[in-house]
Amino acid sequence: MKNLNGYLKKIPWIFSFVLFLFLFPNSSYAVEFFTTTSSFKHTLTQESVNTELVLDISSKETRVVSFFTASIPIKNLDVKCYNYKTNKKIDCTTYDRSSSTEILFNLNNTVVRPTAPLQVKITYSTPSSDSNSYQISSYVSDTKTVKVLVIYPKEKGQPIWSSDPITDIKSVGSNYQIQINNPLYGTLSLLFGNDIIYQFEVHRVFTNSLTDQNQTFELILPPDTQNQSIIWEKIEPLPNTSQLDVNGNYIFKYIVTSDSTIDATVKGYVYKRDATVSDSLPATFYTARIGYWNLTNSNEYKRINTFITKKGLSIPEDVTSVSTLENSQRELLYKYLYQYTIAKLDYNRDLQLGITEQTRVGVNALVDNPSNSSPIDYADFLIALYRGYDIPARMVVGYVSNISGFTSDGFFHYWVEYYDSSLKSWITLDPFLEDYSTKSLYKSNFADHITILRRGKSPLAPNLTFYEANDFLVTSVPNAQIVPQFKVDAGLTFEKNTVTRPFTKGYISLSNTGNIAITGYEIKKSNIENITRYIDPINNMSSQIVLPKQNSNIQINLPMQEKDINFFVNIRFTNQNIFSSEEILEYEMTPTVPILLDIFVKILSTILFILLSFLIYFGIVKLKKHG
Repeated sequence: MKNLNGYLKKIPWIFSFVLFLFLFPNSSYAVEFFTTTSSFKHTLTQESVNTELVLDISSKETRVVSFFTASIPIKNLDVKCYNYKTNKKIDCTTYDRSSSTEILFNLNNTVVRPTAPLQVKITYSTPSSDSNSYQISSYVSDTKTVKVLVIYPKEKGQPIWSSDPITDIKSVGSNYQIQINNPLYGTLSLLFGNDIIYQFEVHRVFTNSLTDQNQTFELILPPDTQNQSIIWEKIEPLPNTSQLDVNGNYIFKYIVTSDSTIDATVKGYVYKRDATVSDSLPATFYTARIGYWNLTNSNEYKRINTFITKKGLSIPEDVTSVSTLENSQRELLYKYLYQYTIAKLDYNRDLQLGITEQTRVGVNALVDNPSNSSPIDYADFLIALYRGYDIPARMVVGYVSNISGFTSDGFFHYWVEYYDSSLKSWITLDPFLEDYSTKSLYKSNFADHITILRRGKSPLAPNLTFYEANDFLVTSVPNAQIVPQFKVDAGLTFEKNTVTRPFTKGYISLSNTGNIAITGYEIKKSNIENITRYIDPINNMSSQIVLPKQNSNIQINLPMQEKDINFFVNIRFTNQNIFSSEEILEYEMTPTVPILLDIFVKILSTILFILLSFLIYFGIVKLKKHG
């Protein structure tokens, strides 16, 4: 009878909960006029994240609340509910929606006063499959999260990445405690480990349906940059050629014979670094005002000038090149043009992150219609503004990983790089994500951004060579037992140095035995003056990269040496001026005469000797006759 009575007592509030779901399907409140904030405490263990959530329910007037609901955006939670102050259990029932758990609290006519808010504690656990990377939901629908605490064992060390700025971190016994106040994101992303490393895999099938000729297929892969190094684990098959285009992109070319197929698989790691590496002055095409990046509206330049003047930077209206400004003025101009882009453009709040089919319009159309802008529009606009002041700028097409906290996995995206002439380095900016997140991202390290390709010479090319989710898979592996290894085996050989040829062909042969691509070389010293002018302009690796397990040659057309010489060359192989290896190569060169020529010379010499002997003999005979 006792169980039956308990069951009968619960019927009314269970019925109320069901009724609420029908009447207020999109609300988290069963009672109006209440303000709710939330605080989270997450304790990380090897297998799970144990969460204690405190809902603070307040009202400007004294009110009585019987039932209250909350929606946590995690499915199938097993929750327990308590009065936070008394720690007494509160009856609560859960209802599973497609992507969240609805909780109905039976508060038994609790009085909520302006000076005495009601605090409800909810506890639950979620599984954790990765001890280094955490995506921790810290959000209750229609409430503001005011504080997040994360407690974890000290052996993890301090996070190498947090999607929200960490307000405080302190030692608590054998644990660390991270505190984040007023987080911007509903999901907190934390990454532990030594370095930020991603594992990626690209899979493409190239089919040549032609029956009478070969076809060449291209595959664009993430390049080595000043902020990322690519560690190649598997490339099957190796491409026929691997090239650097004018933008510094890696392009693999596969030649597929007629009526055949190549199944290409590329696996590797993206090793992220927070570093500023000096780079030479970019090519002039990075400032060209072309296509989508050509701002022709003079009134817009006036509006820009008004904006930056209000910000505190006064420059003449006729300034068209950043080179005419002082370094301090340049830095402010870089920043204010970025801020102007964010202030000018707006996006549709229903926009899905990722590369969409939205029409690309270019900078001039955006001046007149800045609303409903997409990530590529933000990039186009900022590049056009920078190039309008002769600031080298380019577009990056890449991938934003899941550690950003924006999505549970990741998404393709567009952002911008500009060249800072003071730092002599490319700087990454993402105006769209700053606008989208309402979080300051200016000059962030963007450890969650993986560069796939860059566009500088043309706003339209190159294009991604993969779009499907299974074509490009990225996962974070911060404790991967792998390090960049830049290793080069090099040698020097020459053909015979024959006296009948004006030049002798020589080859600097190299083999990549490491796991990092060789992207360039520099001849630092040689005993042949101006050796670089004898490098064959076609048969060298100036526009190629040498992948692990690949070989290449640099051809030298050396003028014929008339005497023995111990030729040497000091050559430096590089990868983005971050990794390098120097080799001193030597070769003993001895002038030689071709065999046929040698035989001919000997025969000719013999004939001449015989003729000369006869002449001498007949001369002596003739002298005797006259004597």
